[in-house]
Amino acid sequence: MESWSVEQVCNWLKQRNLGELVPKFREEEVSGAALLALNDRMVQQLVKKIGHQAVLMDLIKKYQQQKSGATDRQMLNSSSPVEQKKYLCLAKNEKGLIDHRVLKQKKNLKSFFARHKVLQWTSSYALPDFPYDVKCILAEKKCPDHSMRIRIIEFLQADMTKYLEGSLYPNSQQYNIVVNTLLQAYPFLDEDGNGFLLWKRALKDRFKYIRRPIEDDEQVLRNKCKFGHRRGQSRKSSFAENKLDDVQGMQRGI
Repeated sequence: MESWSVEQVCNWLKQRNLGELVPKFREEEVSGAALLALNDRMVQQLVKKIGHQAVLMDLIKKYQQQKSGATDRQMLNSSSPVEQKKYLCLAKNEKGLIDHRVLKQKKNLKSFFARHKVLQWTSSYALPDFPYDVKCILAEKKCPDHSMRIRIIEFLQADMTKYLEGSLYPNSQQYNIVVNTLLQAYPFLDEDGNGFLLWKRALKDRFKYIRRPIEDDEQVLRNKCKFGHRRGQSRKSSFAENKLDDVQGMQRGI
């Protein structure tokens, strides 16, 4: 096709039921080489009907694909077995590189939407609908006893897990926002100014309690291996770091 004359191109168009295009192609002197060099804008200038544009571009693309496949086969047939192996490995590596880039782009996009969803939730978090008995205690503005505190924490933990799509690892910002929302709605729960630390610690402990017996969750197992306490390691430093993080979160008011 590359060496076709204008007339050969016109005959090819007639054979493909595109005879209406012949006068314009003759006028513009579209040879075989020019035909293969056409881009979308050129085709739109040459061809008025959208249907003819689509057919023409499809024919050109199919020819180029066939030509590319024939070139690959020719290279394989004319080369030695060692060269054939190198060529196939190179083609495979290029395909793997493209696949890797596509997967990376998809992963980045998924991560972006996940971060956006978390930020959207934390910026407009609303407390869950507590059961009737819990509502009664809160409405009376009475300081809940131990069992009632546990019930409140259980509902907060279940609500956070739902919004985190099953994740059992909220970050510090999410803990801070949930506890602050609770104390803003029910200020009497802030016991002598220490309520933030107490409720946040209780909520963290609830998540730890839920994670402890889980043995088949990939995220839990991965974090146990990564952050689990080694034998003989002191927990004092970990407690001090968590307390400092709580105080900083309370000071920032997030």
